[in-house]
Amino acid sequence: PVRARLKEGWKLAPPEVVRTKLGATPKQTQRAAAAQRRQRGTRSIKALPDTQSMPLRLLQVHALVLLLAGRAHGVRQAEGALFAELQIASLDSAGRIAVPGGTMYAAVEIGCSDRDTLDQSWLEANPGGFLLSFEPLLDKYAVLLARGTPRYHHNMTDRSVPLAHHHPRAVILPLAVSEAGGSLTFTVSDVAGCSSLRKVNPGSKWGRFCRKTLERRVVPSITLTDAINLVPPNLPIRLLKVDAQGVDFDILRSVPARVFARVETVILEVVPSRCTPLYVGQATCEQVFAFMKVLGFEPVTYKFCPKRGCEVNLIFRRAHFKAARPP
Repeated sequence: PVRARLKEGWKLAPPEVVRTKLGATPKQTQRAAAAQRRQRGTRSIKALPDTQSMPLRLLQVHALVLLLAGRAHGVRQAEGALFAELQIASLDSAGRIAVPGGTMYAAVEIGCSDRDTLDQSWLEANPGGFLLSFEPLLDKYAVLLARGTPRYHHNMTDRSVPLAHHHPRAVILPLAVSEAGGSLTFTVSDVAGCSSLRKVNPGSKWGRFCRKTLERRVVPSITLTDAINLVPPNLPIRLLKVDAQGVDFDILRSVPARVFARVETVILEVVPSRCTPLYVGQATCEQVFAFMKVLGFEPVTYKFCPKRGCEVNLIFRRAHFKAARPP
């Protein structure tokens, strides 16, 4: 029956479709296709086949060929979206981000948007430091990446900048950081700083400006462990800033304690339990305090969860920080 359906399909399908007869060798198939092209007086296929006249089996084969061709070129279409594979950074032979000579420590920034970013504050105050940032919103990533040109070339235009560098001592990557990594759906808010891997809690009594959704898109993500491991192991992480809008605690607790041994200070956003979480499933301030205490971090800004405000930045510092030694 399959052979009969395929034969019937061969009559309906246009000559542009390359058909493989059951039992035919690749050379026989190639000769048959070449003969068809000669009959039509052309050496190449310029027009797409008329898929409306193709039977189901040939449609499936045709779709598979197009999919494989797209993957081979790093560009594909799926579910109304266009995806592209591209290089976003260069790594050294050990799979780490290359840092300038003389670098003594590093900072990791999770979630940047385009304001209050560490490249404009922390780098200026830490001449011996290197910054690794992550921002999944492409327009905000582009804003930060564009800062590299004036920093490298001042007022000159049409000049190139090393891949991923928005500062001679900083790299930014268009990735989200998540609990398990992989491609995830990212909810983009009308206010960019509210965008999150979590959905906004419709029952929240504050943060109403975050409720309007602009769109949802698929973003690539890595774990916080993998993000930290991109920094050369001989560099202590002097600062880890996490602004992941509702998933801060999730990505922190996914990291083994041994990885945190490199980290001196952590800054993250929390919501006290007296406030309704802004995002569905968001952890409370009390949960964060208990977790950081287990890891050996002590609160700096507040000794307890604050009694005012529903979104607070907390700073935790390791009591007896010891820099990681080179391997």
